[in-house]
Amino acid sequence: MLRPLRKLGGVLAPCLLAACSAGPPLAHVGRTRTPIDEPTDGGAAPSSTARGASTESPRASDAPPPPDDVVHRAALPFEGVRGADGALLAKEALLSELARADAICVGERHGDARDHFAQLATIRGLAERQRVAGFELGVGFEMFQRPSQHALDAFGGGRIDVQELVRASQYEKRWGLPIQFYAPQLEAARAARAELIALNARAELTRAIAKDGLSELAPDLKKELPRLDFGSAAHRALFEGLMEGHPEGDLDRMYAAQVTWDETMAERAAEWLAARAPLRKLVILAGRAHCARPGIPERIERRGAFRVVSVLPEVVSGHAAPAEEPSDPQARQL
Repeated sequence: MLRPLRKLGGVLAPCLLAACSAGPPLAHVGRTRTPIDEPTDGGAAPSSTARGASTESPRASDAPPPPDDVVHRAALPFEGVRGADGALLAKEALLSELARADAICVGERHGDARDHFAQLATIRGLAERQRVAGFELGVGFEMFQRPSQHALDAFGGGRIDVQELVRASQYEKRWGLPIQFYAPQLEAARAARAELIALNARAELTRAIAKDGLSELAPDLKKELPRLDFGSAAHRALFEGLMEGHPEGDLDRMYAAQVTWDETMAERAAEWLAARAPLRKLVILAGRAHCARPGIPERIERRGAFRVVSVLPEVVSGHAAPAEEPSDPQARQL
């Protein structure tokens, strides 16, 4: 029987959704979830979950940039809740569970430093196991579009630093959120000698689809299309739920852009996994909607015999009854 959370102290708990899970998508296991939509220390307020369904990349606000250590400041101890059966997994058990998968999609609310810390912890945990197990480690980024691969290669090879990567990849134009949210993950991946992978479709492609539809694409853009699967009712329902209240636009065209976005990332991930079978692990950093099962994970699995899991970080309270988020960081869990 699981211990009540009120006896556990402050823990940062990524909720683990096992691939092939027949259980509920999220198991609460007696925890109290707390609001996470307020600004994090030193950072901008997180964007809405619907950001994962947008046909545009996030953009930096006019707020001052967060401090360089914003992700490290967000660190909390953590454990996991497995979606299939609600099992509580301590830190090492969680990381060992993740290491059984071929790919791990760590969903983020783009402006929330605590979600980025969960990504960093996952990369570090797999890097430690890589040294023992000898698998090849890759880290894929939604934040970098495919033409940026040369810049990621240069960074991974130690030929440029983070700021040069920002310039070479047109990061501020094509993604735009403060690089401070991603620099620790980039540095940790490079330190582990992981291959860094630009997963995302070009903005020119998804923007054209959202505006004019697939049938009106220019020939050069059509060449960039991955294999598209529109047959997931769960994915369409997720998209429509996230797009409620979205400003004007053709919903079918916008959905086609979203499918193209997810399929492009899934295709690139599957290509990397297939080329490095059988000893490889890929950590994918992407928005929460992309890391939902009908998004990237199922689309990778359709492309080969891969096992993909999702991690959706949540900050949860140390209290059994609903309460506002405690001001004491040690009274919280992620």
